[in-house]
Amino acid sequence: MASTPAAQNLFKDPSIRSEKGTIASSSSNASTTPSATTAVGAPLEKKIEPSALEGQTSIWAGYEQDVLPPKIHSRWLRNLRFQIMYLYRRLFGIVFVINFGIFISVAVNFRTVTSLYIGKIVVGNLFGAILMRQDYVIDAFFVVCTSIPRSWPLAIRRVAARVYHIGGLHSGAGASGTLWLILFAAKATVELVQDRGGASGATVVVTYVILILLLMILIFAHPTLRKKFHDSFEVTHRFLGWSATGLVWIQIILLTNDYRGTVPLGTALLHSAPWWLIVVATMSLVLPWLKLKKVPVRCEKLSNHAVRMYFDYATPGSGSFVRLSDSPLAEWHGFATMPEPGKTGFSLVVSRAGDWTNKMISKPPTHIWKRGIPTYGVMKIAPMFRRLVVVATGSGIGPCTAAILEKKIPIRVLWTAPNVRETFGDKLVDTILEANPDAVIYNTRQHGKPDMVKLTYRLVQEFKAEAVVIISNQGLTEKVVYGMMSRGIRTSEAWLTNFRLPAGVSAFVSGLYGISRRSPQYALLAVAAGLNSGVTAFSFFVIRELAISPFLVNTFSSPQYVRRRNELGISHPNDPPMESPTWSDMRKHNTLDSGLSGAIAGGALRGWKTGPRTILPGALTVGAACTILQVLYNEASIRRLRYIAGLKVKAPVVEAPPTKYSLGRFLDLLGIRQVTDQEYIDKMKTTRDGHMKRIAELEEELAAEKAHEESKDS
Repeated sequence: MASTPAAQNLFKDPSIRSEKGTIASSSSNASTTPSATTAVGAPLEKKIEPSALEGQTSIWAGYEQDVLPPKIHSRWLRNLRFQIMYLYRRLFGIVFVINFGIFISVAVNFRTVTSLYIGKIVVGNLFGAILMRQDYVIDAFFVVCTSIPRSWPLAIRRVAARVYHIGGLHSGAGASGTLWLILFAAKATVELVQDRGGASGATVVVTYVILILLLMILIFAHPTLRKKFHDSFEVTHRFLGWSATGLVWIQIILLTNDYRGTVPLGTALLHSAPWWLIVVATMSLVLPWLKLKKVPVRCEKLSNHAVRMYFDYATPGSGSFVRLSDSPLAEWHGFATMPEPGKTGFSLVVSRAGDWTNKMISKPPTHIWKRGIPTYGVMKIAPMFRRLVVVATGSGIGPCTAAILEKKIPIRVLWTAPNVRETFGDKLVDTILEANPDAVIYNTRQHGKPDMVKLTYRLVQEFKAEAVVIISNQGLTEKVVYGMMSRGIRTSEAWLTNFRLPAGVSAFVSGLYGISRRSPQYALLAVAAGLNSGVTAFSFFVIRELAISPFLVNTFSSPQYVRRRNELGISHPNDPPMESPTWSDMRKHNTLDSGLSGAIAGGALRGWKTGPRTILPGALTVGAACTILQVLYNEASIRRLRYIAGLKVKAPVVEAPPTKYSLGRFLDLLGIRQVTDQEYIDKMKTTRDGHMKRIAELEEELAAEKAHEESKDS
């Protein structure tokens, strides 16, 4: 979606630039207080009067009239997929459902299992919950997931980029551990009442105290209560968590003593898995506090709304955050760091959001407590994408600043805030604009609150971004994320699902063959054929997309691979200028990739199934078959382009959509939506127009080649 000509002219016109990067409005008090309505471009070349901008149109002009694409899936399926079962809850569900399945199997055999056995599962879950909140563990997850190269398919990078949802593992393990503790308490009580050996009275008492503490932690950790009583959530999570951990130590010692028999208690503990788990978990809790330190801070008051703090005790990586406090035992607050490339130390912005931040702004400190190490957060994922749109509201620009200043990838910034220069100061705004001259700054004080879904969608379409990162309050973040994902903005690569087609075709054909032969096992035959074909196809696509194609694209210098490097944004310095593909280039597309991948997959699977002697025949056969299929696919694509170029479509009268019967509802359930004739025609027109010019050029080249050959013959 392109911006209007007026917006483009304003964006490129140097006359609108001032020394401080402020474009003042034509308000009545503009002569005394410049308003940062649209800060575009930096460094700014000359100062202008506010009146020079009267009547100008901002870069986002007319976005309200933009038409968003229709949402995908039926309404209930969209809500289930994008609002209810988002990744955090899926991870929570995976952990909890697995535990619940084991829980049922143990509960069924309640009479035969011991409290010692159940206790191991309790401690294992609590160990996982604690470890998933350890700074070094979180950093390890982020480093591994964000190390995926940008040459990998978007579908894989998109999944890995959501590593910030690993909190679902923490909450899933914590909830599961509490559920298991309920069963443990019941079993320990039964053992105590029956007095046939097992848990002692002291163990039972400690268990119920721990259970009460964990239930209180879970209650205050519920999203509704956590948001409404955040201070209470922090207090209960910290102090009740510490208390529960100390009591678990006592519980493990008591339970081990109950079951040790004639073995000395020390020896029994050394051979006890729960003992070592609680040792590691306690070290995980203590480690951040060993790095507790009061560090000097230099504060720069930006306005009555924000203060910028400068630190020099560390130089954190981009996309990290630190925890600060003026009372270490009472409360801690996390803030995103803003390291500047080539400089030591970092800064951060504290904006007015509560009593603690109000105190920091009104009485800036000279020293402040820090705990743990700088830990990676959501903006660590930015370098994973080739082009990125960053959306920030208010002080949400803080976490984005480091990625903007690094300039590792092309980024388009959308920052909405009231009077950014008055609130955050010229220095921060100018720094962002110098690093990202195309940044769009929307003054909500003058223009009101924008439709963030439409505005974000326009930038995504104009910038051709692979992903969107939004840093805002929870409500707006969820609204924009849903608005993008429900319209299919999170594009995935087709290869991840390509294995379904050969699997389905193979199963269908094999099933028909079994039916025609009157085989009673036709269903089993279809399933086996589909499974074999699916495994083979999946292996082929994984090898091609993750190994062979990246290697060939980065190594070979033929026109095909030079063009693909340009498309991926990883051009080599010695690459020749990119030329438009010819028919011959299109026919050779991916043939080498598919042949090599088929040979590797076919040889490996054939050798694994029937022995090493069949590796070479399998590789040659499958490699040749994949090469032929790729050539046929390329030829079909060329025929399709020529067919689209010859279409002469007349738009029909749009009719009301027909009533959906059971088949239509079933397709909706599967996420398949029937497009209208008008939508199909519009899509075909768009595809045709995109190829018409290139087809004409290729036909001219063919005619020129033919004329050249005829002249040689004559």
